[in-house]
Amino acid sequence: MTERISKGFLASTLIALSLTIAGCINITTRLPPEDISVKAVVEAQDCAPIIFSLAYGTISVENALAGEVTKVGDYSASIEGKKITRIRRVELHDWQFLFFGERCIRVIGE
Repeated sequence: MTERISKGFLASTLIALSLTIAGCINITTRLPPEDISVKAVVEAQDCAPIIFSLAYGTISVENALAGEVTKVGDYSASIEGKKITRIRRVELHDWQFLFFGERCIRVIGE
C-alpha cells in the first residue's frame, strides 16, 4: 500500500514539476556589434506582451528612444528628462513563464 502511494506521489510530483517548468524562457540577444566608445549610462525599452503564447504589437528602437530611461549600473547623476543620444548596444530580450511573458527591445547608451 505504501509503495503504491509513494509511486503515485512521485508521478504527481513529476507532472506538477514539468508543468511548472515547461515553457519558461529568459533570453537576451545582442544585435549589432557593441560600440565600446559609448558609455552604458541609461537604457530604454519597448515591449510587447505575450499572453497564452499569443502576442501582438510592433517594438522598435524609435519607440524605445522616445520612452522613459532608467539607470544602468551605479551611475549616480540624475537622469530626469534625459534621452539616449548615442547608442552603445541594442538587445532583444524575451522572457516567459508558463502562459505570460514579453518581448522587449532594449537600447543602452548615453
